[in-house]
Amino acid sequence: VRAGRVGYLTTLNVAEEARSSGVGSALAAHAHQLFDEAGAEAVLLHHALANPRSTPFWCARGYRPLWTYWQRRPAVR
Repeated sequence: VRAGRVGYLTTLNVAEEARSSGVGSALAAHAHQLFDEAGAEAVLLHHALANPRSTPFWCARGYRPLWTYWQRRPAVR
């Protein structure tokens, strides 16, 4: 990312019983407001790719992958 000021959203978790209630959207909106106030030119995050709710959630908020990579590690003997 070629931005001078970059924000990084490390985690955002919502308890299972509170999902689909708007809590996650409100938390993300608040974080973005803080990043805007701090002058962030870009915001980065890692998300739980294996979680089927994570990618659609972040995609709906305008996030797109910077890169994707696959890695295979040798078996441990």
